[in-house]
Amino acid sequence: MRTYWEGITPTRRRSGGETHSETIADGNNERAVALLEVILALVLFVAAAAVVTSGLNSALYSLDRQRIHLHMVNLASSILAEIQLGIRSLEVGSAQTLPPPWDHFTVELAVTATRTEVAEAGGLTQVEAIIHHSGSTVVHRLSQSIRLPTPRQQSPPEEEAEP
Repeated sequence: MRTYWEGITPTRRRSGGETHSETIADGNNERAVALLEVILALVLFVAAAAVVTSGLNSALYSLDRQRIHLHMVNLASSILAEIQLGIRSLEVGSAQTLPPPWDHFTVELAVTATRTEVAEAGGLTQVEAIIHHSGSTVVHRLSQSIRLPTPRQQSPPEEEAEP
């Protein structure tokens, strides 16, 4: 007897039962549907994994930018505090690389004249710290009106001689 795959079309027996070749064809249809379901599930899983991975990458990138921005804010406020205390010299215009572990940050200082009578009377100067990060395009600027220390305040205190 020849099967369906050998080119003979399935026939029905007179008793109404299926031939052997029809049983094989029905089994193949069930397997094909199961294979199609597995492939569809795999495609949906890969698509969902791609969406989740994209979301995680975006979250990690945002977290890294926030970390860099936080370092920039802390560095700018520390630099302005050092200037106010007289620890750091006021070198305007040139970008300075910070010491390790902050060597991927550069600092630039800008000093502007005060425009109000109150600020001029109090001896206040507008100092702006501009922080750049070498690995990204993020720039942070922090400006503060501070009273610059006089040369007498910058020198170390002299020890008093005991009589």
